[in-house]
Amino acid sequence: MVKLKLFEWMANEPSAWFGNADTLLKSAALVWPERDRIPHSVWVALMLRGYAVENLLKGLWLQAGNRLSNNGKFQRVPSVADHDLHALYEKLGHRPGNIRRDMLRSLTNAILHLGRYPVPTNYQRFAVHRENEPDPTALWSPEYEADFWVLVRELGASFEFMKELPADFLEQVEVETWRRPAT
Repeated sequence: MVKLKLFEWMANEPSAWFGNADTLLKSAALVWPERDRIPHSVWVALMLRGYAVENLLKGLWLQAGNRLSNNGKFQRVPSVADHDLHALYEKLGHRPGNIRRDMLRSLTNAILHLGRYPVPTNYQRFAVHRENEPDPTALWSPEYEADFWVLVRELGASFEFMKELPADFLEQVEVETWRRPAT
């Protein structure tokens, strides 16, 4: 019974999802500097970042009064496919512009395959770049990078417990995750 109660609490507690997002962002920060040295590591870092965004979005979904677990069984967010960050973002009432939409789709692709498999699990999701016609969901641009950090700060600041902290809290504790790093 203790195990079930702990599971239920953690699965449905927004701050648990926030904490996991923080860990994922810090882990991605360790891989990010190696992106020029280790082939494809940029997608591994983006996969971790994508999982972090997913954790933040699910935490905010919970904060809105929803549940992700009932009687020890994990539930998906209704009408949202696995790891579909764009759909999850919209489910929370946001309407992304083109850059944010494509950035979220790129992170979704990093989660689904680019960060862990050589190909997606279905050929229809396979991104193909053509001359002068890149697939915006299988690239990472300076615009995506800038918007990613704006998004992370916006989502992080939306958590109720973050609003209760002093305005300069993040500066005081040197939490680099929530500030855009130097490029």
